[in-house]
Amino acid sequence: PVPIRSQSVIDVQLCFSEKKKRMGMGRMLEHVRRINPVAVGKLPEKEHGEFYFLPSTRNMQSTELPYTEEFTFYAMCDLHRIELILRTVHNDLLHSLAETGEQTKQDIARLDSEGAEVCCEWLRWESSYYAQKSGIKRAEKAVQFARSAKHCRLACADSLTKEQLQTLDEIEALVADELEKNGVVIGE
Repeated sequence: PVPIRSQSVIDVQLCFSEKKKRMGMGRMLEHVRRINPVAVGKLPEKEHGEFYFLPSTRNMQSTELPYTEEFTFYAMCDLHRIELILRTVHNDLLHSLAETGEQTKQDIARLDSEGAEVCCEWLRWESSYYAQKSGIKRAEKAVQFARSAKHCRLACADSLTKEQLQTLDEIEALVADELEKNGVVIGE
């Protein structure tokens, strides 16, 4: 792990979601569409093409430079979507920034003290959705799982329980075929 400590972090997604059930951008946009359908109607749909997923499906840290026009357009539209959500979301959906900041502090403290368990909980939860994914989205999720499992093994090597090691083994086995099919190797 990188020895960097943030001084002030807020998980903005928690402004719009409950901790146990996070709301993705698509759902936030549905709420905005009910409030301001004209504004949302001007934005292209959230769906994206292969260009967006390719870096993560190839186990790359970021997209290749120079950015394509298609990728740049998608990224700018995403920024506009975020701005639209922040400008038009209804107050009953928005949690206070103070409340969100406090929840984020608690989450970070839990990561610091129980990192392996937090990682394994997330992997178990997310793996229940893995079977529903297909194509490029499944490949991206496989890489994400494999990276998370590897990180957990490295960062928490001294504290992993037998049950946590079993979870990591199961996740790695779950995604092995998908990684092989796409020629992805998660390095050391």
